[in-house]
Amino acid sequence: MSGSAAVSLGEPTTRYPLGPNMAVVITGTTGQPQPAWECRVQATTKSGGWREVTDDDGAAQAFVDVLRHTVTVPAEGFRVVRLVPPPEATGERPVEAKRPERPDRSVVVGERVVVTWVHRLGDREHPAPLTLAHLAERRFLGVPVTHGMLTWQSPNGRELPCAVATGYLPRSRDGWAWCPDLVEQKLGLRRSGGLADTAGLGRLIGPLTGPLPVADSWIDDFPARIGRLAAKLHVALATPSSLLPEPVQEVGPERLRSWHEAAAARVQRVVDLTRTGALDDGEHVLLPRVTALRAAVDGLSALADTFGPGDGVVVQRIHGDLHAGQFVRWPGGLAVVDFDADPALAGDELTSLDDPITQPAARDVAQLLLSLDHVGRVIDARHGFRSTESVDAWSTAARAQLLDAYRAELEHADLGSLFDERLLPAFEAEQVCREILWATRHRPEWLHASLAGLRLMTPPEDGYPGPSGRHRAPDA
Repeated sequence: MSGSAAVSLGEPTTRYPLGPNMAVVITGTTGQPQPAWECRVQATTKSGGWREVTDDDGAAQAFVDVLRHTVTVPAEGFRVVRLVPPPEATGERPVEAKRPERPDRSVVVGERVVVTWVHRLGDREHPAPLTLAHLAERRFLGVPVTHGMLTWQSPNGRELPCAVATGYLPRSRDGWAWCPDLVEQKLGLRRSGGLADTAGLGRLIGPLTGPLPVADSWIDDFPARIGRLAAKLHVALATPSSLLPEPVQEVGPERLRSWHEAAAARVQRVVDLTRTGALDDGEHVLLPRVTALRAAVDGLSALADTFGPGDGVVVQRIHGDLHAGQFVRWPGGLAVVDFDADPALAGDELTSLDDPITQPAARDVAQLLLSLDHVGRVIDARHGFRSTESVDAWSTAARAQLLDAYRAELEHADLGSLFDERLLPAFEAEQVCREILWATRHRPEWLHASLAGLRLMTPPEDGYPGPSGRHRAPDA
């Protein structure tokens, strides 16, 4: 959505009845460069009108009941997708949104099922319905069980999810919570008031001794655990099902050149940001590394030039937004969540050269590696940017550990060909540019993490005048 465009809602396009007094409503929007719709859940009023549902209206519970029933009320354009029957669940509580740039709303029903209402629907293929259905058929255990979905078909024939019901993972924490806690303990850093309490595990053992952190068994190898699960996900997505009978394909040099064109354009957009002042003092990190960024993405074009007849690159269905935060930790282990594609490619960031659904596995790996560095930057910022050297060392070792575990898991499945490491430098360079663009627009407080990752992974240009490039702590 363009930041300057005036957006308004038109008349409701269609409704799906959740019950006699509630409905899922699709409404078209105007004032946007591309067709888009809003999905809202409404209840009837005493006067016969409609209002937005509240937390105690029972809409999410009603949707769980819809999935449990064998007969569905027909409604034009809608489809109920039943995958794994949900348990009986009553009572609702909302889940606080953690990503303000995504207004989707999640509700826990009966502490057993999570219903996510998708608020904004763009006129492009949404990866979640097919991906989740494929993983359900493959019985992949690395994601929360998907009970079902409500989808709506756009005028252009694209099936878009309105609601998704998944299994609730009790006592779960997303990766932006549990990963930094482990890094903080690994580096022996103190928070104000005592030692770091990792994942709430620190307990007082006596009035004079203070809090002592309980050693977490994941402290030394959690990057490897993430890498192994990422590889298992890619193997599952590359395994045929009735929905994806040929999940792995090979593309030729033309596709590489289109990726190069898109990546080079993003590098230039980031460079152009320095003229606007949006990077604050970040230009001292970025500008000495522009030559290295361009050289990295130019590797895609150079690789395409080496291809002969029959040469190509393996592509498959990927996660599309695979970062550390998507790895949810709970008493049962790890699970991957959120198959909605990269928000950095939403709206006018999406170009005709981008296909966020069918890509090399290296695209996911590049984003995951960069996000692992971001985990360390969370800790560096938390401690006033006084631990940069320690975080740099941890990040380098952790990224290598993740990659080693990822490679080993693919080799164990005899699918090492899924990971083309020749693409990794270019995809990492493009990913850091995507995230800089996204942060300046949506989350400026995250800009320091992207710039620090750029500083670590990309050498500065020899002889470039100016500061060393270490990002400074924000002025108080």
